[in-house]
Amino acid sequence: MKTYIPVVIGALFLSWSTKAQVGIAPAAVFINGRGVGSTTIMNTGAVSMEVGISFQFGYPDELPDGGLMMVYDDTVRKLKYALDGMIRAYPKSFTLPPGGKQIVRMQVRPPGDAQPGVYFTRVKVSSQQQLADIGEGDPAEGLATQINMRFEQVVAAFYKSGSVSTGIEVTKLHSRCLDQQLNLEYDFKRTGNAPFLGNLITEVLKANDEVVLRYSRPVALYFDGSRKLGFQLGEKKMEAGTYSVRLTFTTERSDIDPAEIVAAQPYIYQDQIVIPE
Repeated sequence: MKTYIPVVIGALFLSWSTKAQVGIAPAAVFINGRGVGSTTIMNTGAVSMEVGISFQFGYPDELPDGGLMMVYDDTVRKLKYALDGMIRAYPKSFTLPPGGKQIVRMQVRPPGDAQPGVYFTRVKVSSQQQLADIGEGDPAEGLATQINMRFEQVVAAFYKSGSVSTGIEVTKLHSRCLDQQLNLEYDFKRTGNAPFLGNLITEVLKANDEVVLRYSRPVALYFDGSRKLGFQLGEKKMEAGTYSVRLTFTTERSDIDPAEIVAAQPYIYQDQIVIPE
């Protein structure tokens, strides 16, 4: 069974108050060959925060409408790829004063029969303002009320076991042009035994190889599937005719240390599309 949770792109967390904020760095945790990794939790707000660390298996996927979702209840893949039962956080709960930092160390102890591949999970960082004693207000009021918001942020954690490799093979390309928008969708298979973390450059070319559209975006492809790409054309409507679409996948990410990514040779897929009259 799969449970899909919508993902808000570009938002680390949602808050009713900009004064209660907890930051996390780096954006992903990579456990080294000794089974050790770490992340830093920072209190950038003006009040003390109570922080808790937990783990939950999950990975990003895409719904039919193109929205990015998080899958948290894929019980079949959890049995094969989840890091949850192998990983521990130290400390797993603590209080951060304003401006304070805490390094959270993570230890992975894989079972003796762990198969080669990349195991992964989501590190869940929950935070809330440190609770004050109820009743510290004006005694004349007779009753004190306290409301506290709890925030949750999630980052990925990865552990490499044995020999690992990754790659992408595009099996089919679909296209549709409506008004001022060009929609592309590619079906793909992920090769190797590790998620494909990298970058995709999409180019649309005329017959003379002139590039009319070009777009670069990071990708995280964990399992076989499909992804949609939409191009807003605005007033620049594409003329009817035959075009080439070139997809270039590389294992390069500006937000991830190259030494941590499972590297692969660049993969290029090219196919023709027809824009009708």
